[in-house]
Amino acid sequence: MVEPRFDADAGTPAARRAPPERNRLSWNAATRAHESHKGDQAKFYREGGSKLYPEEVELLGDLGGKAIVHLRCNSGQDTLSMRRLGAAKLLGVDIGDEAIRFARRLSAESGVAASFVRADVYDWLAAAARVDERWDVVFSSYGAIRRRWTVPDGKPSVPFMYSLVARKAA
Repeated sequence: MVEPRFDADAGTPAARRAPPERNRLSWNAATRAHESHKGDQAKFYREGGSKLYPEEVELLGDLGGKAIVHLRCNSGQDTLSMRRLGAAKLLGVDIGDEAIRFARRLSAESGVAASFVRADVYDWLAAAARVDERWDVVFSSYGAIRRRWTVPDGKPSVPFMYSLVARKAA
């Protein structure tokens, strides 16, 4: 088994696992707070709603008939939105227990079929590789990947957010 190295200087497996466990607990608290103020999201998806930004839709392209895995899917809204782009199979992976519970409930209540797995993304990737699991598109959205760019003097510093897509070779 390939063990992810979260803290290369940590001497024990338990010490290496501590940072992702703190991350999981933090995301659980954030998800509870974030989802507590939202309205009927299931209705939004039943009525054909999508939470993807136009840039993401363009980046993803036609997903017709494809199997998609969404890494760091949070509460599954973007994952469910990919169904409107034609995805045949959807899997969302996230470290947060609360996020996955919410995503599963949202999928069931909206009628938009998707599966969700609670796992640290590094552990999930290692397990998927061991069983030779294959996906047509691997997506990680802007909320999971951030980088600060230097902005001109006098301008506010804001995160530049972007998404990544990996496609299976044709």
